[in-house]
Amino acid sequence: MIDQREYCKQYRLNNKEKIRENKKRWRAANKDKIKEANRRFRDRHGEKLKKDKYQWVGENKDKRRIISRRHLLKKYNLTENDYDDMLEKQNYECLICHTKVDGLKEVLHIDHCHKTGKIRGLLCRCCNVAIGLIKEDITIAYAIIDYINNNKDQDNHGITENSPQRSVVSGREEG
Repeated sequence: MIDQREYCKQYRLNNKEKIRENKKRWRAANKDKIKEANRRFRDRHGEKLKKDKYQWVGENKDKRRIISRRHLLKKYNLTENDYDDMLEKQNYECLICHTKVDGLKEVLHIDHCHKTGKIRGLLCRCCNVAIGLIKEDITIAYAIIDYINNNKDQDNHGITENSPQRSVVSGREEG
């Protein structure tokens, strides 16, 4: 006669797919319960979780890079070879600031159009965040360029206070 513990063990081994489907259904039907339980857990253990996370990241930088890359690949339905091909075509650097991959603390991010979902290329974190902060709006990008041009150190760039400057947005000379 099989004891209860052994029976349960055998049942789990023989019914993995059925158990997985039941768990999946339960999670889908109980999202609010799960969210609330997770919130309560974070409230009770938040500081320790944060400390443990930073310690793990500090001790496992290579693993973190691999996990981050796998997450990105899964999110955008790419293979390791797809990512490596993109990286090689970009000369192993960010498409905007040209920072080389080996100089980064993390993998290059997969930039994509939020409207179409089409992948545009690989960017460093800073450039990817910058595009997100301006909401992919070209008008804002040109306004930023104008702002920087109009406020740069005049003496270091050979521009005097009376020199006309060309507006990137309008193309007109300003003076």
